[in-house]
Amino acid sequence: MARNHADPGAPAGYYGSLRPPDQDALLREVESDLARMPALDEGLGGVLDPAIDAKAAGWDHDIDLEYKRQVQLAKDELARIAPDAAARQRLVDDATAEQETARQMYDKAHREAVDPASRPSSALVPAQAKQSGPAHLVMAHTPPGTALTPHDPAAAARAPRRNPRRGYGPGRVDGLSAGDLAHYGVLTLAMLADFVAFYQVLALILGSLPELLYVAVLAVTLMAVYLMHKAGETFRDFVARHHPGGDLWIVVVCVLGWALLGAGAYWLRLTVEDDEGASTSLLNFGGFEVGEDDTSTATKAMVFLIVYVTTGVLAMVGAYLARHPYTSAYRAARRNLRRKTRRLRRVSRRAAKLLARQRTLNERLEAEAAVADGHRGQRRALACVLKTHVRTQIAQRLHDPEQLQYLLGQPIPGCSTRPAERNSDAAV
Repeated sequence: MARNHADPGAPAGYYGSLRPPDQDALLREVESDLARMPALDEGLGGVLDPAIDAKAAGWDHDIDLEYKRQVQLAKDELARIAPDAAARQRLVDDATAEQETARQMYDKAHREAVDPASRPSSALVPAQAKQSGPAHLVMAHTPPGTALTPHDPAAAARAPRRNPRRGYGPGRVDGLSAGDLAHYGVLTLAMLADFVAFYQVLALILGSLPELLYVAVLAVTLMAVYLMHKAGETFRDFVARHHPGGDLWIVVVCVLGWALLGAGAYWLRLTVEDDEGASTSLLNFGGFEVGEDDTSTATKAMVFLIVYVTTGVLAMVGAYLARHPYTSAYRAARRNLRRKTRRLRRVSRRAAKLLARQRTLNERLEAEAAVADGHRGQRRALACVLKTHVRTQIAQRLHDPEQLQYLLGQPIPGCSTRPAERNSDAAV
């Protein structure tokens, strides 16, 4: 396993750039050296051991140099990618923490949406204990594990309270209810009515620019409906004292913006006379003449005002009634969880390759010494094979059985076995 970390992609037997010794060529070299010797006896078994040991020492030296080179290469690459890897890891850690926080918020919002019993009680229970000065202890919440906290009247006034005029049952967390569909249907009709009404006003000044006219009418219609829709939702949250965005100033700003927009359009419809070249009447929408229009400007302005106020009230009241604070909080938490999950996947995907390379290099550094030792052991074993081959070749030239037995029974320097044992192992 360590060899895979040392030099990925290297041919079998190689250590870095070092080629493995050619065993067949070395055996032939040994046989050639022995053939040049005229007389051999049992005492010349180690005649080539010094030359073989010199070769083994050279192999060890080459492996030491290659080991240092491999370690330095790995350290250099680690130093080069370390800053980027650390930055990517921080991004992954931050994204993981954000995703976990979003998941906890999602779980809490889901429980509160589907199970009213899991919602925290907002009623403050007066303490039965004796008061001590201006502050006394009350139980803030009923769930197990709550602690006694000092009573703060100002904090109690700001604490979330259930709307006594309306309870909240289990919310619909998936899909749309019939009430939601009815609300969106009415909202669509209100937008169409506002579109027609604003068309009559803006056509007075943009009648000669039809492309710009339709864009302006659509933009103003969306602004008017959105302002009152947002005002209704925010006022629902304010009354429920549930959503952190339920601030009254948002409602005031939305209603004022809607009122100013309507007042400006009403004043424009009241003061600007109809242009003969522009179609502004409700009966002449889009320039199609249905009949002669002799309606006064004041009447047309009043019709616009009635339509505008009616659609605005419908948008606000519909949003107020359709809003379920716990369901809305759940859906917001679900959207937030999806965003955080997508971000975590994106960051992890970008960092995966670099972090995997860093882990591979660290594993390679840890395993490099063992890999080098493994290659040293292979070359030392080859040296023993060469020494054994020398003794085997000499033994084949001896005719005296005693000399042969003596030669094969002697231990080989630097090896753990005798020639006879090696030959028997090879035979097996």
